[in-house]
Amino acid sequence: MELLSKEQIRQLIRDGKLKDIHDVQSMLKDLFASTVQEMLEAELDT
Repeated sequence: MELLSKEQIRQLIRDGKLKDIHDVQSMLKDLFASTVQEMLEAELDT
């Protein structure tokens, strides 16, 4: 399962949103938090 395509990652780098490993780590934390939140909300809806 691919979260972001190579082109999307390249665009993030070109846009200056991913400059170093800390930016990548922060983006992954946000993505993980959003995913867990959605899973919990979906569980409550059932």
